[in-house]
Amino acid sequence: MEVLIMAPEHKAGIQGINGKVGTKKVTIRNRHRPQFRVDDMIRIVSSDDSWGCATILTSVEFYTYATIPEKDFVDDGFISREDMISGMKKYYPQIEPTSEVTVLRWGRIFMSWAKR
Repeated sequence: MEVLIMAPEHKAGIQGINGKVGTKKVTIRNRHRPQFRVDDMIRIVSSDDSWGCATILTSVEFYTYATIPEKDFVDDGFISREDMISGMKKYYPQIEPTSEVTVLRWGRIFMSWAKR
């Protein structure tokens, strides 16, 4: 099972909070990542190991930063392509508009855990 590592602050967006379903269902990752495939079960875990969950990938698309559809970067919380590239450079300083990227989407979270 492949693992996606997320920043701890994404917990509520992914897992939901107070009985509400999470709304974050997409992530943009630097480089083409062929190990991820539609219908694969994946684990999403926080970088500080404080929470995690399991889900099924519903979409795996390969682009460059310059060609990611607007819907994908907006759904991931960015307001524009420039905002996305600037935000991604915090994690991947060497990226260019022509750098390869993978956009992953998932469905319902069916198992989650958190350390207290």
